[in-house]
Amino acid sequence: MKKQFFIYLIFSLFIVHAKAQIEYALVQVNGMTCSACSFAVQQSLQKLPFVKSVDFDLNSKVAKVNFTNGNDVDLNKLSVRVQDAGYSVGVLQIAIADSLFVIQKGQIITADHSRFQILNSHSSPSSPLLLTLVGKNFMDDKTFKKYKYQLPGLMDPGNTPSASFHTYYAVAL
Repeated sequence: MKKQFFIYLIFSLFIVHAKAQIEYALVQVNGMTCSACSFAVQQSLQKLPFVKSVDFDLNSKVAKVNFTNGNDVDLNKLSVRVQDAGYSVGVLQIAIADSLFVIQKGQIITADHSRFQILNSHSSPSSPLLLTLVGKNFMDDKTFKKYKYQLPGLMDPGNTPSASFHTYYAVAL
């Protein structure tokens, strides 16, 4: 009986909600052609209260967005700010710090008032854990087509159990 309880306890540590912190986001911005473009996106993103800094690699068209500690990170607003600057999000990835655990399909990871339902299994834990957000606001149409059939029947991002949480689908890398 003790052995079964111990096995259950170990198993539940990997399957139950894991709580961590979003360290940064990598945002591939589509449509940028020059440094003025990246400056426009940078200025738009830095208006968000949870954004600490934005660093661009113009060659790869990727912005690394660092977040302030203790603020509610809203990744939907991050996507909207890129669109407000006149561009679109190609891929949005987040790095979750202190996340040394095995990732299982369907698992919920909680980080900074956000819940991420994982669409795949990932057996090599690393810190930070990289997640690619799945949704039309977080990736281009071609990439979204690869994942859209995995979405029905899972958690509905519009029906979060608590209004204080943002809910997203994600793929662990």
